[in-house]
Amino acid sequence: YQRRVRGSWLGVNGEAIYNSTKWRVQQETYILSPTAFTVTKQNTNNLWGDVLPAQSTETVIYYGKTTSSQNCQQFCFQDPTCLSYTWHSSDQNEYALMCYGRNDTHWEPIYDVGHVSGRKDHYTISYTTNASTKAIYGIIDFFPTESYVLFPSLVPKSGSTSTVEFIGYGPVSWTYDASTGVTVKLPYISPMELPCLWAWTFKFVNFN
Repeated sequence: YQRRVRGSWLGVNGEAIYNSTKWRVQQETYILSPTAFTVTKQNTNNLWGDVLPAQSTETVIYYGKTTSSQNCQQFCFQDPTCLSYTWHSSDQNEYALMCYGRNDTHWEPIYDVGHVSGRKDHYTISYTTNASTKAIYGIIDFFPTESYVLFPSLVPKSGSTSTVEFIGYGPVSWTYDASTGVTVKLPYISPMELPCLWAWTFKFVNFN
């Protein structure tokens, strides 16, 4: 099944992968709103690894002990590097009441009573370029509920006709602002009409 899903995805988005190379910006993360969280109660993040009580790592931030998950979410909100958090309840032995944040994009909650986990609403863009199509591709890992996607690093080439295509759907409108980058207007389509189930690709022609 996984092979069929990957094959289906490459059937739509293959030009962004086959014979492509990394663009000058390989990846960037855009936070839709620092106050907007997707929260899963009674769940925990299964990607903490071997984090010891009251310890931090390169990707995990220990904020300290706090009496509620709401306080833990507030710690993450106040930290611009935090993308998700997990709070452990008072019955979690040596982890009791401890609050952790993550500064990377991993967040895969699984059922485990005694924990609350939340993720800042954000998406990560992975960029590639293809010499045969002379295009830059931006692949996003989260389809925003807003009506737009922002690509901060892209700049249209002056003196050229620049175009943006939502791969599998067709041309889409866009605007450019020097302070924010390229804003792509998303089409009004239902989730069932999306060209693939995950990782959506936008093709930029005549952009730097």
